Amino acid sequence: MQAADISGRAFKNATAILMARVFGDAGVAVTIADIASVTYMASLVDESDPDAREAIEGHDEESLSPADVLFDTLQRDPRWTADTIGYNFLHQPDRSSSEIFATAGTKIIVEYRLTPTDGGQVIVFRFKITVV
Repeated sequence: MQAADISGRAFKNATAILMARVFGDAGVAVTIADIASVTYMASLVDESDPDAREAIEGHDEESLSPADVLFDTLQRDPRWTADTIGYNFLHQPDRSSSEIFATAGTKIIVEYRLTPTDGGQVIVFRFKITVV
């Protein structure tokens, strides 16, 4: 498998639903019971220096409950348009205390880290969101 950001767009000062199909080390879709913890971090990206990222306050190393963002079976509904297989991860970042997509024309990386219950490798995936 090759590492690649999941690309998307979000309107300025609006919400976004981030969805993915997440697999574990064995190549099987993860379930709630497979994951001990989930964290996410949103960062403003400097396009001229990909290593320079500025954490977005209120979205920096935030903990999420696996049961709130994972499904035990692949979901297929009108929100998922990538394919007919489905998704098992869905998160809508909370904007109530801190705006995540505040400035049009910026790029935001939203990185998730899922720690398996079996002590295996941490699963990392990212969304690269262009704010319009």
